[in-house]
Amino acid sequence: KVVAENCLPAEVMALSVASQNLIKVFPEAECRAAMQLMREKGVYHLIVEDVEGNFLGMISMRDCVAMAAEDDKERAEIYKSYAFPSY
Repeated sequence: KVVAENCLPAEVMALSVASQNLIKVFPEAECRAAMQLMREKGVYHLIVEDVEGNFLGMISMRDCVAMAAEDDKERAEIYKSYAFPSY
């Protein structure tokens, strides 16, 4: 926002460029569901909170994509070992 609005970073208050109405998920949310939510809302990060509303962290689209890629890699290895067993 700072660059897009041609502002000087040293003169901008964080509050003036911070996002409002953040989208939140619980820690039990599945990564694929989080990715879908981010796509639907057009955002790249979600706040993770517990049931009391305590901030636990953030998850990004990049985090979810990396996890999905790792899952796919593991699944491919399982299929490979099934299709090409080593006797």
